[in-house]
Amino acid sequence: MTERQLKSLILEFLNLHQAVDIALPYNQIQASKTARRSKWQPTGIPDIVGNMGNGISLYVEVKLPQGRVSKVQDEFIISRLKRGSVAFVARSVQDCEIALANFGY
Repeated sequence: MTERQLKSLILEFLNLHQAVDIALPYNQIQASKTARRSKWQPTGIPDIVGNMGNGISLYVEVKLPQGRVSKVQDEFIISRLKRGSVAFVARSVQDCEIALANFGY
């Protein structure tokens, strides 16, 4: 399975979950050699962003079992957790189920 296929499965699960309002893939704009990344464009944004039904932000970084979370991705997730968001790394749909349950959903 590819990371793209896993992301699709996780998106489907999240959008069917009763506690999730919406979950969308985040396609960060790739800066070309001639374009600069805006200082307002944050780095480390996870693959999936959305909102829980109660308005709390949702961030999911999708990784294959052997995939590594970068330092900037880890820092982003930690910063969102400190702000009360639901944020986690998922390597499977089951990881999402467990994470949401741990957050009380």
